[in-house]
Amino acid sequence: MKKFLLLMLLTLLLAGCVGEWVRVDDSKILHKTELYRVTLPVDWVSMQVGDTLIVTRDGPNIQKINLRASKHENAFDDIKAKSKADMLPTELAELYIAELKKEDSNGLPSLTIISNEPARVSGHDAFSLHASYQIFNGLEYQLLAVGFVTEKYVYILSYTAPTLVFFEQNRASYDQVLGSLEAI
Repeated sequence: MKKFLLLMLLTLLLAGCVGEWVRVDDSKILHKTELYRVTLPVDWVSMQVGDTLIVTRDGPNIQKINLRASKHENAFDDIKAKSKADMLPTELAELYIAELKKEDSNGLPSLTIISNEPARVSGHDAFSLHASYQIFNGLEYQLLAVGFVTEKYVYILSYTAPTLVFFEQNRASYDQVLGSLEAI
């Protein structure tokens, strides 16, 4: 009986930690916050978790677009680093890569940077990163990310999907979201 009560309590606690998935239809295609506007892919689902918007079609392990807008002092909590309004895109990319490596409990030892180039996003100088990594079972994922800073915030938009089938299949949706991003 005690185990059952403990299991029920744990289930309730975990349920309270997760946001609610919202289906993107024609009425919810434009996602607006006080920090940005972005057009989301129709028939995907989205969920706001803290300062991160998560968007997926088939589940976050299949394909996932993340849009994070954080204050500079909270930009890279995992590595205890801050971003700055005058930071160069290359410096921002270095912090983002360091956070990626720290993110997993074992780090991402297989993280391979394919390209790290300058870009222009929403009228701001940005980095554009393409990387790959393998998870514990050997499945390879591709990652695309762009990031830039404004006076008060750091914005990072990323897309991850397994290399086999899903990465290329859903890349156009990521490109559409990226092209629509407007930092406010």
